[in-house]
Parts: sequence; C-alpha cells; structure tokens
Amino acid sequence: MWGLVLGATLLAVSAEAGAKKNEDAIETTGIAMFDTVFAKVGPIDRTLSGVEGSLRTARTNLTSALDLQKGTPLKDALAELEREAGNQITLASRGNVPTLTAQDAMPSNVQSAIGAVNALTANLTSSLDDLQALPAQVDALITQTRRFPNQLRAEFAKGGTSLLDTLFAIPKASSALNHNLGIVTGLPDRTLSVTDRTTDILGVVSSTFSSRR
Repeated sequence: MWGLVLGATLLAVSAEAGAKKNEDAIETTGIAMFDTVFAKVGPIDRTLSGVEGSLRTARTNLTSALDLQKGTPLKDALAELEREAGNQITLASRGNVPTLTAQDAMPSNVQSAIGAVNALTANLTSSLDDLQALPAQVDALITQTRRFPNQLRAEFAKGGTSLLDTLFAIPKASSALNHNLGIVTGLPDRTLSVTDRTTDILGVVSSTFSSRR
C-alpha cells in the first residue's frame, strides 16, 4: 500500500509542478545529494546570463545613441553606425579584442555608439573561454540528474520518518525536482544559442569594419 501511495503522490505532484513552475531559479529539494548537484547550475547560469545581459545592454545603448527604433537587431544597428560614421571607423585588435576607433572627430552620439560596441566586444571576448567550457559541464549535469526521479522514490522508500511527515515532504521535493530538471534539460539549447550569438556578433563587427583596418 505504501508503494501505491508514494507512486500516486509523485505522479500527481509531477503533473502539477509541470503546470505551475515557470521560474528560472533552481529550487531546494531538501535532499542533499540532489541539491549539491543542482548547485552547479548557478555558475553556468551566471555565465550565460552575463553574456545575454551584455547583448541586451549593447543593443539598448546602440539604438539609443543612433536614435533607432527600440528592438532594432544588433546587426542592423552596426550597419547604421557604419553609415552615420561615413566609413570613418577603423577596426583593430587590442589584446585579442576587436576595437573600433573613429578616424576623425565624430558627433557625440556616434562616439557613444562606438563605446557601446567596444564594451560589447570586450565582454564577449572575455566570455568566450567560459562559454566554450560549458557544453562539457552541461553534459555532466544531465548525466548526473537523469536518474534523480527514480532515486527520489528510493530516498523516500528508505523510511526513517513517519508516513505523515513523508507525505508532506514528497510534494515539495518532487515539485522542486521536476522544476530543476526542466532547467537542466534546457541548458544545452540555451548554451548553444548564446555561444552562437556571441561568435556571430563578433564576426559581424569584424566583417562590417574590417575593410578599414
């Protein structure tokens, strides 16, 4: 009977958790072995969020400086910067960082846009090594967490607490577990997307201004 109660409770909570959990933060399951592994998501998320934030900030600063429509793609904003500068921007590598410099005096808004691009390329370049290390870390996380649902059942099946206490603990642990697994399984696509955007934007900066190095 205990097995039936446990199984039914886990299934019910699993369905409910899937419907209600939309947050991006890792949640505590209350099981030390699980929480130690899920804590590894934090550094990965911070790396990805840092790059995503740099891209958003650069787009905001560029579109503001060049008086472009909100939401203008970075590629289009870079093309507009080239146009407004009258082809008077040179590209050089400073410590492996693509850096723009105006050949002649430029309006303040163009200088601001150049500063935004240089801040972006510096941030993206410094993040590349961290991004390239993420796939192996993500794969290891997925491997470690794949069996957690079955291990959760084993943890509660061991006993050691009253049936009533266990029934209260199961919903929280199962809900947090399903939520966290959803975040982990989404990391490969997110990592690939952020890495591709990073290399793409660095390539666009280089190709847009490389003819005037």
